This record gives sequence, structure tokens and C-alpha cells, in this order.
Amino acid sequence: WQRWAALAEELGIRDQGIFTGFRRDVADLLSLLDIYVLPSRDEGLGTSIIEAMAMGLPVVASNVGGIPEAVTKESGVIVPPRNPDSLAEALKRLVEDNQRRKALGKAATERARTEFSVKRLIDRTVNLYERLLEEG
Repeated sequence: WQRWAALAEELGIRDQGIFTGFRRDVADLLSLLDIYVLPSRDEGLGTSIIEAMAMGLPVVASNVGGIPEAVTKESGVIVPPRNPDSLAEALKRLVEDNQRRKALGKAATERARTEFSVKRLIDRTVNLYERLLEEG
């Protein structure tokens, strides 16, 4: 995070963000948000997205890596990567539409609980190993 803070300082935008480093109170911080935004250029799955969804936040994220597998049109908005206009438009729509934002957040919570719970992940892993063993 220090590298990003230094770059922000160099660009003259240091006061437009907060660089916290490692935090143990992520749930507390997420509870302060209305929308979770992850405009990644590259991403595996984006565990932070699942954490945000579990907290009831609608997600606006880039269409990269495993993000579209986690975020559906019912739980958030996927935008093209490296496209600030699309990102801004998606955010504008959610900020202006409280009902949609709340519906997405509710669906996000349900999706996080049903698709990404520890039990679900264990079941998927066991099923994968059983299938691989059967295939020999």
C-alpha cells in the first residue's frame, strides 16, 4: 500500500484517498459503505467482493478474471475493464436508484451465503475429488 500512497502523492491526488494498509476491521469499514467498487484490471476471484456481498453491498466491478462468476446481474453491475465512463455511469445509476441498490444488496447477501459459504466450498471440493477419483 505504501507504493500506491507514494504514487498518489506523486500524482498530486494523495488527499483523495485513504491508504490504510492491513486492517482487521474490514467488516466495520464495509458497514459504512453503500456500494462496493472494484475496478480491477486483472483479478483472480476477488475475495473482497464476496466479503462485500456478504455485508449486503451491491457490487460494481470489472469484467475480468473470476469476478463475473461471483457477481451476477441480480447482485451487482459488471463493467468493462479500463473504462472509467462505464464505471462512472454504473455508479451514477446506483446512487440515483435507491430501490435498485437495495435489491442488488439483498441479492448479493443471499448469493454470498448460498454460493460462497464455507460449507458450500467444502462440498464443491469434496465433489471435485470424488469425481476425479472416479475418473481415475
